[in-house]
Amino acid sequence: MSGYPYPNDEFDTELDDSHALGIHHAQRSTWSKVWPFLVVIVVCAALAAALVTWFTLQGRPGSAGTTPPATTAAPSVTPTESSEPTSADSTTTDEASDEPTTEEPTTEEPTTEAPTTEAPTTPELDRSTPIRVLNATRTQGLAATRVSTLKGAGWTNVVGDNFPASSNAPATSSVWYRSVDLEDEAKQIAKDLGLANVTLVESLRGDVSVILVG
Repeated sequence: MSGYPYPNDEFDTELDDSHALGIHHAQRSTWSKVWPFLVVIVVCAALAAALVTWFTLQGRPGSAGTTPPATTAAPSVTPTESSEPTSADSTTTDEASDEPTTEEPTTEEPTTEAPTTEAPTTPELDRSTPIRVLNATRTQGLAATRVSTLKGAGWTNVVGDNFPASSNAPATSSVWYRSVDLEDEAKQIAKDLGLANVTLVESLRGDVSVILVG
C-alpha cells in the first residue's frame, strides 16, 4: 500500500474468502439467515392447529368438557269430559257469594253555608198621619215652605200655622208626637226636615206637630 507510513502487521495480511477480513467475519449465506424464521413459523402453525383441535373436541356433545342440557318433558293434560263445575266447586262458589262485602265508609264533608243576613225591615209608616207645622219665628212663609217639603216626601195630611203666643216654644226646632205608636212617623218627619230633636208630648193637641224656632 503506497503512502501508508506504518509497517504492515498481522491485520494487513490478505486472506482468502473463508477467513474474516480485518475485524469483520465472512458474509453469511441466504439459507442460514432464513431457516430460523421458517422453524418459528412451522412451530407456531403446529401449536395453532393443536389448539383448534382441542377446542373443537371440547365443544362436541358427549365430550368431557360439555354437559348436555336436561330435557323437560311437557306435562300431559287430560281433557275433562264436562266443563260444568262439580258439586264441591258449586258449594265453594255459593259460600263465597254468601260472604258479606265490606264497603269503605264514605265521609261526606259538611257543607258550610254562609249565614244570610236579613236586611232590617223598614216599619210601615202611615203617610196620612195629621201633621201641623207651626212657625214660632217672625219669618213669614217659613211654615208654608216646610209644608211643601213634607208633601214632596209623601206626607198627605200636612197644614201650616203660627205657633200660639201663649205656649212655650222649645229652644230648637223640634218634632213633637202625642203617643208611642207615632214614634216612627215622628222620626221620619224629623229626618225629612233635617231636624234632630224628636220629643214625646202626651198633652199635644194633634198627632204630630213641627215647631220651627229661628
